[in-house]
Amino acid sequence: MIFFDLDHTLLDLESADRDALAQFRTMSPLGEKLAWEPFYEAWEAIRIDCFQRYLDGELTYDGQRAERMRCIHKEAGIDLSEDDAFAEFMRYHAILRESWRLFPETWIALTLLGNRPLGLITNGNARQQRDKLKKLEIEGKFPFILTAEEAGCAKPDPQIFLMACERVGEKPEDCFYVGDHFASDIAPAEALGMKTVWVDRKRQSFPEGSRAVRVNNLISAACAVLDWE
Repeated sequence: MIFFDLDHTLLDLESADRDALAQFRTMSPLGEKLAWEPFYEAWEAIRIDCFQRYLDGELTYDGQRAERMRCIHKEAGIDLSEDDAFAEFMRYHAILRESWRLFPETWIALTLLGNRPLGLITNGNARQQRDKLKKLEIEGKFPFILTAEEAGCAKPDPQIFLMACERVGEKPEDCFYVGDHFASDIAPAEALGMKTVWVDRKRQSFPEGSRAVRVNNLISAACAVLDWE
């Protein structure tokens, strides 16, 4: 089985998010209160913090959505109730959903892999991740999906990778994992003996001792998997 991460690996979520935020900001009082760079920098810090709190069980999925919007408005000196914050988030999310897009080479890479069995291991919310696959018309490519919500644990916990391998009836050493984040995707999968391909589009430093294949795009990732076979 060839497992993939979804966000930032197959889906260009960073570009989609920036585009959606830019549009949302112009439709909101936030545009008058915060310049773009301080707004985006604050939003990213809030997003990472709130999503981790969701993974840790401190916030519900919808709760972290409302909290993100409440916190960014607080940065601008605007107080929002939880209900209003959630309503604002859903306004933003409607724009984001229309901005979702695959990386340009995603379809080519998936085509190169032919009929080989593909799966997803993702920390994203189950409902949200399946909506992305449907919206981007790649749901048929991934008959197996395991989310942190369904697994009861999240990357970088190796247990979610082991659980995925067990559910498809394969040993970790017979499976591949392709992801963009070394600490969350590559290190735990590699520790279990999975063959790993790191899609490092930002050209970060390569951790000493890793056996992962590092590439900078999905076509190279697919070719690395085929070469490994």
